Amino acid sequence: MNFQEGQEVQAGDLLFVIDSRPMQAALDQAKANLQRDAAQLQNSQIQFNREQKLFDQKLVSQDEYFTSKAASTR
Repeated sequence: MNFQEGQEVQAGDLLFVIDSRPMQAALDQAKANLQRDAAQLQNSQIQFNREQKLFDQKLVSQDEYFTSKAASTR
């Protein structure tokens, strides 16, 4: 706060300064979470493609195939 209560202020005077550090930290955390989630999605899609090939060759169960498919679409 850049003024005392009861003090006269003029148009354009700086009244408050907002600390941007908590908001920047939250933004940085959200960006990191997004990168993590994108990497997990890419990994799940790779895993699903592998499972799909194995399922087509009857080398994995239908349950494993559907589990992999569900993980790749989150």
